[in-house]
Amino acid sequence: MAELAFDVLFTADMLLEFSTATFSVSHEGYIVDRGIISKHYISRCFFPDLISSLPLHLLGWGSSIQMNRI
Repeated sequence: MAELAFDVLFTADMLLEFSTATFSVSHEGYIVDRGIISKHYISRCFFPDLISSLPLHLLGWGSSIQMNRI
């Protein structure tokens, strides 16, 4: 259940990143153009965010890892 919640939150975060204004020193203010925001996000953080939002537990990865209690 917690895995699903994290997957939903990470995916929602990715979608919000495409609409979130970013501050640019070279533009001397906030960039609100969605095209520029999208290009910036894809070139900087999109792929790490994409990998972290993949539901690896649904793909069968990580299901064999057991947490040991002390």
